[in-house]
Amino acid sequence: MRRLLALLVVATTLVALRPAVATDPYAFFDWDVSYVTAAPLGVKQQASQAFNFFFFSFTFSSQSMSSGADDQAGNCRVKDQIGSFFYFPSTGLQRAAGGFGGIVVNNRDVIAVPFGRPDGDITILIGDWYNKNHTDLRKMLDEGKDLGRPDGVLINGKGPYRYNDSLVPDGIEYETFNVHPGNRSICPLALISTVANESLWRHVTGVAVLRYSNSCGPASGPLPDPPQDHDDRSFSMNQARSVRWNLSAGAARPNPQGSFRYSAINVTQAYLLRSTAPVTIGNRRRATLNGLSFSPPATPLRLADAYGVKGVYRLDFPDRPPSSPSPPRVGRSIINGTYRGFMELIFQNNDTRMQSYHMDGYAFFVVGMDYGEWTEDSRGTYNKGDGVARSTIQVYPGAWAAVLVSLDNVGIWNVRSENLDSWYLGQEVYVRVVNPEDTSNKTEASIPDNALYCGQLHKYQKYGLSPTSSDHMLLSSSQFPHANTLH
Repeated sequence: MRRLLALLVVATTLVALRPAVATDPYAFFDWDVSYVTAAPLGVKQQASQAFNFFFFSFTFSSQSMSSGADDQAGNCRVKDQIGSFFYFPSTGLQRAAGGFGGIVVNNRDVIAVPFGRPDGDITILIGDWYNKNHTDLRKMLDEGKDLGRPDGVLINGKGPYRYNDSLVPDGIEYETFNVHPGNRSICPLALISTVANESLWRHVTGVAVLRYSNSCGPASGPLPDPPQDHDDRSFSMNQARSVRWNLSAGAARPNPQGSFRYSAINVTQAYLLRSTAPVTIGNRRRATLNGLSFSPPATPLRLADAYGVKGVYRLDFPDRPPSSPSPPRVGRSIINGTYRGFMELIFQNNDTRMQSYHMDGYAFFVVGMDYGEWTEDSRGTYNKGDGVARSTIQVYPGAWAAVLVSLDNVGIWNVRSENLDSWYLGQEVYVRVVNPEDTSNKTEASIPDNALYCGQLHKYQKYGLSPTSSDHMLLSSSQFPHANTLH
């Protein structure tokens, strides 16, 4: 087994309600990332190239006051974000190689939750899998090709249960979850896919087995019929709408959970972000929001701000899609957010496949979704009381979804498609939030010592590091680690 780098060390801080004492709020995890040869679906795949840098992004951390801490080893604040999340490598389509895992953030004893502590956690990471190296997948996208149908579905890095001898070959390792009678277990689920296309996924199946310790034999028989929602577009959306915040439950603060009345806050900025099917721009296949396909600059955005480097990006991202037909373009336009403002983001999916969008640095309130084109009248259907706070939102084909977010976290934050191919092809934008009155780093942390300086700022690089083809880095690992658990 060939070794990468050395060690990725992440120190995680949990903010408590009471003063921290020694050994109290810190948890340290060492992640040893290695090259492996794996064949979860029977086809061997192996990395063949080493590199100097790789970066991990965390869906669980708002990176409070430090947008520069994402993708960096070191200290990150988890605050009171109780729940199940995942981390993944964030460049060069590495996520398609299986380099991700789960993180569970549990409540501390001083924070009451409306349910008993479970006897255990069962983390389930579900994702599609291609029997091609991620470098080959990236080459296909660069050549303007569609990735096509995945070869299978992995559950925690393992293939399907052999429910059918002719469809699933012998020797495929599958996942088994053991639950002891009388015990309570929490099962965090995360869908981590490269593509999200219902017409393709109907032909791809992954099966896991949940086995009780006193069961008499293995699972048998045909698979049960799935929900018949293919011809009923409202089935899944109504389920998503039914997820509400329990305003009467205890919170991680001494005030009532429902005291944050987001419907009473005036919206200061509104952006309608429209996605379409991939387009051709300059003989290259690209994905867009509002007709713009983002091209990452050589100089990091927030570092360009800190050092006064001009021309790295433009603060002119359109708040609406073009009203008249105009050719799509590649650019580096970002959203100029107002510090302590209240922003409305509407995601309009005019593609034929499911989309989901994630926002770094924030949790937003999901207030509405429906089929058709969003209009000003759509606000009359918003959930104005108990919308769930989350950082990722699904947007159904031919539909829209609306979220509200309080811009209280200074930095430059990524809003991106969670479909890996769309993200790679440029379907993302950044929101810049700056406190103009802060001259002493009270609302934004200092630049991390291990920040990667490149582009026009490469001369400031510390520790003898130097970037090497950072957007073409390679990570191949299908060893899905068990979820790390934070208390």
